[in-house]
Formats: sequence, structure tokens, C-alpha cells
Amino acid sequence: GSIYWGFKISHLAFNNVIYKYAVFNTAPIYYGGRFVWAHNKHLQADNMHSSEQWGYDLVQLFQGRPGCTVYDGGGARVCGSVEFAKAVAQANGASAGEALQKWGLQQPAYAILVNGLVVGLDICVDHRYMEGIDRLKKLGFADMFDIQLLIASGMSFNVPEENDGRLSLTLRKQGLAISSDGVQGPAATQLFMSLSDDGHGVTKQGQLVKIQVDLQRHFQEVDAVLLNSWTQGCEQDWMDTANKAYCTNCQTSAGRQKFVREYGSKGARVPGFCKAETANHNILKVWRLTRLKSKSPSATRSKNSHPPTNVSPQTSSSSSTQMQMPRPTRTPSQTRTIQLVVNVAMDA
Repeated sequence: GSIYWGFKISHLAFNNVIYKYAVFNTAPIYYGGRFVWAHNKHLQADNMHSSEQWGYDLVQLFQGRPGCTVYDGGGARVCGSVEFAKAVAQANGASAGEALQKWGLQQPAYAILVNGLVVGLDICVDHRYMEGIDRLKKLGFADMFDIQLLIASGMSFNVPEENDGRLSLTLRKQGLAISSDGVQGPAATQLFMSLSDDGHGVTKQGQLVKIQVDLQRHFQEVDAVLLNSWTQGCEQDWMDTANKAYCTNCQTSAGRQKFVREYGSKGARVPGFCKAETANHNILKVWRLTRLKSKSPSATRSKNSHPPTNVSPQTSSSSSTQMQMPRPTRTPSQTRTIQLVVNVAMDA
């Protein structure tokens, strides 16, 4: 999932307007229990309070130093980030300024490389506007993802297709598209397997052709096992007192009225709360698949570029940002299948 967070900036005036907080939406990336990167949502489509302002809009109001670039411009730092961090540090301390640069104003990773697999990541509305695919084009050594991840609070893989006439997926054959939606409920957390190399196919005459792919015809949804859901009963062993009460109240209209009487809710958001199981942090979806192997054709390598060999992310002013994860030790039984687990309570 991603974290919605921010800093106090009420000591600053932007075009004679004062906001209380600069906010960001960040997905921390961990591998083997170690933090390796902070991927930030770029485009603002969040339900912000009037006291909040999007951090990437504010940073543009600071004058950048030589050598910087705009977000996703290929440079080591975002223009205005140093100056923005100094202003935040003045009111909140040096650690706040450092955290702003480390977490909020990072350039995006063009891809995450895990054991040779090219993984793309989008947060919510960034997916609709093909942010992940645009970053992939800058890699040089890959032209398709092996896995695309979508962390969302209302965005799904079919939204770009329905609204813009095209998918925001670029996956090789048997590549996986995985979404985690924290507002639409467990049914909206899905996994699809691509049936072609990004819509490429070979005709009977042996010609390679590219077709417009759609989710229904060119992807196969993979069935999952749902665990720890309120829909499976309100007396499950894992449940604490709060989850038992929420689960029970959500089952009937009379029960949903208790949210108004007992918790001070106005009632308008109760149906959404129950549908998404918002307070249920134990809910999981599990997919079990045959092992997804790295496939060399999915990483078309150019003469002058090679897959990175570093373990930690790298950024330069002229090349892409990428991260390579070390290969974990596997037992023989672990190499046969992949078990994918998504916490569907996570949102963006």
C-alpha cells in the first residue's frame, strides 16, 4: 500500500496563499526486510483537505539549482527540492528537511528488478495516464514489464480502457498485472495474466503484428482465495473486539445505524466502510501460480545498455533510475510455485 503524509508549512506563503501542510502519497519499497526506495504518486487526485497542498505542485514554486530536472526528467534531483527541504527544516527541524528529500521528493524508479523480472509500479491516477509505461520507455534494456503493480483507492486496470480507449498495461506473455484497491472492497483487488507479448502476435504468413489489446480478450483473471474477510462470519478466531463489532454491524441496515449512534458517524460513508472492510487489516487475497520465470525476449537489450548489476537504486543526470534486488535463497519446494499475497485493506 501507500502512505498519505505531509509536513507543516504554515510559516510559508505561496503566491500570498498559506497552507498548513504539504502532502505526498508514497509507497515505500522493501525487499528482504530492507527499505530500498520511496516511490511517490506524481499526479494529484486525492481528496485533500482545504488546508493541504500537493507537494509536487509546491516544489515547482522554488527556484532550482543547476543540474536539477523536473519530476521524472532523468536528473538526480527534482528542481526546487533542496530549497523546499531547507524551508521545511526551518520550521520543523533538520530531520524533517532530510525526510522530505528522502521520502517526498525522490525521482521515480523506472523499474524494480527482482531476480531478472522487470516490475512496474503505479499509484492510483498515475496508472490512467501511463506514468509507468512512460518510465519503461526510458530504460533502454526492456520493452515490456514482467509484472505491473497498481496501488489504488478507486483506480482499476479497466478505467483507462473505458475512459481513454486503451489499456495502461505493457506486459509480456504470462506477465502479471496485480491491483490492490482499498476502497472498492476485496472484489476489486485482482490479478490478471497476459495472454500475449503486449498484443504482439504472428500471422499465418509469419509476420509479427501488433493489435490493440483489451482486458477481456487478451488477459485472463486468476482466481484467488480470500482469507479473513467479514463476509466469512463475525466469530473468526483472528478477530478482536472491534472487528467483531464492525463485522456484525455491517451485516444489516439496523446494524449500520449503530455506526451513527455509537461512533459519531453521519452515516454517509458507512456503506463504503463496510464494502471495503476498512478497519480489517487482516484481510488477504492469495493467488497460487506456477513459477514466473525471467524471459529474455521480454528484456530487449540495446547495444549500449545492460541490465543493472547494483543492489541499491542508482540515479544519474543522464540515465534511468532503477533498482536490482538480490536473489534470495530458495529451497527446492519453493521454486515450483509462486504464492502471491495482497493485503486488500491497503489503499492509496
